[in-house]
Amino acid sequence: MLSMAIAIAISSCSPVLYSTTGQNVPLFRKKGEVVLNAGYFGIEDKDLSSYYDSENGFNAQFAAAIDSSVAIMSSLYTLNAGSDSEWEIKGSYFEAGVGIFKHGEVSKLTGELFAGIGFGSMKNSYDFENIDANYLKFFIQPSGGFSSKVLDMAFTPRMGLVTYTKHDSNVEEPEVDDYFSDKKTTFVFEPGITIRVGYKNVKLQYQFNYSTFHYKGTDEFDPVSNMVGSFNLFFLISDRWKDK
Repeated sequence: MLSMAIAIAISSCSPVLYSTTGQNVPLFRKKGEVVLNAGYFGIEDKDLSSYYDSENGFNAQFAAAIDSSVAIMSSLYTLNAGSDSEWEIKGSYFEAGVGIFKHGEVSKLTGELFAGIGFGSMKNSYDFENIDANYLKFFIQPSGGFSSKVLDMAFTPRMGLVTYTKHDSNVEEPEVDDYFSDKKTTFVFEPGITIRVGYKNVKLQYQFNYSTFHYKGTDEFDPVSNMVGSFNLFFLISDRWKDK
C-alpha cells in the first residue's frame, strides 16, 4: 500500500484484505515538470485513539507533465505487519494513470484529473492458516489546490471501483467466504488531503487518506484498513521559480 511517514495502525488481530493508500498529487503548472515522491506510511486506528508500529509500509511515486496540459503518473505501495501482529501480513499495490491539469496564472490555483488502474495483492499467514487476495481498482482522481515556494495544499476526492480477481484461503470460517461474496465488486469514495512545506523544489509532505470501503466483521475478523497517514519527501524538477 508507499510515503516518509509516522506509522499509525489498527490492531492486528485480523488479516488485512484491503487497505487504502496514499495519492499521487503533483500539482503541475507546465510541460516538462517531473515529481519524485517517497516515504513511509502507517495504517490509522479506526477509533483514532492510539497509534501503533505494527502495520506500515513504504511508498514511491512518479509523475511527469508530458505536455502543456497532459500528465502521467505511477505509484507503488508495500505493506508489512511488524512484530506486534498476530498475523504476518504482506501487501503490495501498484497503479498507473494519465490525466490533465490546468494552472491559473492569476488565481495560482491548480486543477488535476487523473484516471487509471491499480493492482493489489494481500498475503496473510498465521501458523498454518493463509488468506490471500488479488484485486483491481479502477479510479478517477480529481484534485484542486495551490503550490507556492513554501506551501502546497490540495484536496483530492478520489473515486474507484474495487474488484477482487482471485482469492485463496485454507481458513474454514464462513465469514471469510461471506467477505469475498459481499465485497466482490465495491464502489469506493476515497478523499484525501495533502500538505507540503519546504522551499521551492524540496518539501516535506503530509497526507491523510480515508476510504468508504468497510466491512462489518467481528473483532477477530475486521479485514479492512480504511485510514492511512503518511510523511513523504517530495522533489519537484522544474524551473518554475526562476525569474522571468
